[in-house]
Amino acid sequence: MAVGLAAALRAFIRTVERGSITGAARDLGLSQPAVTKQLKNLEAHVGARLLERSTKIVRPTPLGQSLYEQGRSGLATIDAAVEGVKRDMGSVQGLLRVHAPSCIGAKHLHPIVAAFQKRHRGVTVDLFLEDRGVDIVYDNFDVALKYGKPDGQDLIVRRVGHVRRILVASPAFLKKHGDVRSLSRLAEIPLVTTAAVFTPRDALCLTRGGTDTMGT
Repeated sequence: MAVGLAAALRAFIRTVERGSITGAARDLGLSQPAVTKQLKNLEAHVGARLLERSTKIVRPTPLGQSLYEQGRSGLATIDAAVEGVKRDMGSVQGLLRVHAPSCIGAKHLHPIVAAFQKRHRGVTVDLFLEDRGVDIVYDNFDVALKYGKPDGQDLIVRRVGHVRRILVASPAFLKKHGDVRSLSRLAEIPLVTTAAVFTPRDALCLTRGGTDTMGT
């Protein structure tokens, strides 16, 4: 298979999987026009329309679906063979997509990523630091660092550390309610918040007289 045809087929397969040319370009580390050109070249090569495009989604035509199903397995075989050679040579290459909360990533992950890339110069790392939950599979991340254990995802999970949280209060709050030296005392203090701020990750469950009380 010619290199150009293999690259075009890879772009086509990733576009079908992502349902978006933009998403495929991001995954492949290419510009959107470059991926669009590869798709047009592939359609010209096979002499058939392979994709249906709309403003919201890109999906394969019947012929495109057939090519996707057959081409995916063939391309996977090629990738496995190439990776096997690289592994035997002790070379680590490719794109690594990492997601982490900004408060942790900015302080701790930047030096780790820099050291890793210095050791493995063939690796390109896309480090996304943002405070939102992601679906690692759907959003196409290789590694994600997050608080707590992920729910509803068939993933390999490893504990890498602990987070210490400190409860603080303003002088005005303490002047009004007095010192808070126990969780039971905190549960007695009324709390007003909003759904945007009061997230499960920031919630502390307190118990008072058999009734659960939530606080931040």
